[in-house]
Amino acid sequence: VESLRAQRPTDMMQTLTESVSVWTEDREPVRLVWRGERFTVTDTPTPLRQYIAAPEMTHPLEPLWGWRFQGTNDRSQSYVFDVRIGAGQTWELVAVYD
Repeated sequence: VESLRAQRPTDMMQTLTESVSVWTEDREPVRLVWRGERFTVTDTPTPLRQYIAAPEMTHPLEPLWGWRFQGTNDRSQSYVFDVRIGAGQTWELVAVYD
């Protein structure tokens, strides 16, 4: 994680696609392991939804696309993570915010 900050000293967000481990309770993320480091979810996860509409639809669909949440490690470093379930039903990290 420190090397990530050293690589991007002025960037606030990094987009990527990396496999991560996510634990859930009641279908919401509660813990994440990214690059070997454990983060505990320290806020209320926000569902990320995709808006799908067509002229013949009376009610647009908003399927769940992923989750955004703040995670904090044992050294009190916090990041905001965007995760989704990718191909093969594995969790993917798609964005990290400082």
